[in-house]
Amino acid sequence: MLDSIVVDSEGYICGWVDSFEVEPDKILVHLYGIEKRRVKRPDEERLVKELIDVLSSGRGFLGRRSPIEELHNRIREELDLPSSHPITLKELIRFADMRGITIPVKTEEIEERVEQGSVDWNLIEKIGVSELGKCILLREPIEAKRRGVEITEKVPYRGTDFLKGRTVIDSEARIVGSAKKFLLRIGAPPGLLIQLEKVKRMELPDLDELVSRLVPSRFKSERDLYRTVAKDLNLKGRFTSSEIKSRYLIPWAESKNIQIPKKVEERREVAQELPIDWSYIRKIGDVILLKETIERLTKPEEKPRKPEKPTRAVEEELKEEEEEEAEEVPEAPKEEEEAEEKEEEREEYLRDEWWREYLTSEE
Repeated sequence: MLDSIVVDSEGYICGWVDSFEVEPDKILVHLYGIEKRRVKRPDEERLVKELIDVLSSGRGFLGRRSPIEELHNRIREELDLPSSHPITLKELIRFADMRGITIPVKTEEIEERVEQGSVDWNLIEKIGVSELGKCILLREPIEAKRRGVEITEKVPYRGTDFLKGRTVIDSEARIVGSAKKFLLRIGAPPGLLIQLEKVKRMELPDLDELVSRLVPSRFKSERDLYRTVAKDLNLKGRFTSSEIKSRYLIPWAESKNIQIPKKVEERREVAQELPIDWSYIRKIGDVILLKETIERLTKPEEKPRKPEKPTRAVEEELKEEEEEEAEEVPEAPKEEEEAEEKEEEREEYLRDEWWREYLTSEE
């Protein structure tokens, strides 16, 4: 659970898990935050260039080796180091200090861990794990209150600019992806388009590490390295340093039998885009909390099945049943038909007799 992201009930990040402390009456989860700050560090590339320029203008190099090799040999001589001793930034700084050369610096942005307080174990509502990371969801809005955020029951609508890229966490505290955009639909309620993500791990050439191994140990600067690459590969036209680094540095290193360092890189890939109604959103803060599990949201709605068209065998069976039912209809007995016919004949005879009597009496 170390390094799990901790999110309060309003969707605000409290920090990441640093450690646990067990006391007689409670368990505390200590958190850390990440702050970025700018720091100054020695600029190794510029330092090498300045040292070579200084030494070249003085006693000079013999020219039988590259300037880098000459510089390293001079450093070993003056620092009384073995001939096989590697020259690192530490040795470069010592040599520059001996020569009274100011160490050039560069400013870099770094991330630092800082203490972020602690939360009681009893405040934990859910703990979720997915391939995208680990998450602890709290049952109280402790971070929202700390920031002075107004807490409301209803989730207000937010535009794409606000939503895009925010981590999405389902009701089981599992990180499932990120928000893509706000959905405004005709004939349907507003919604949110979620990118469900997966992690793909791959082994790739480490270009930065390769460059750091070559500069300044074999080349004065990255610019000199890329010039050499372009010359050795007989590249025509204009190329930027980034183009040569990304497209041609590896083929060049392979042609020179230079070992290429590797790195394992994890990349998030979009596996599926999922539109959901706004009503499925529980809270929106630094992250987006959902009311349902991702399995429930991705489960297709069950629709009534269309009646299947009868096959020929079924049609024949139905026809036979209809014929059987027709055969089973009871017919009127013959005796009843004969009686009806006799009754009709009798009525006709009586009518004829009545007319004869009527006519005789008139005469």
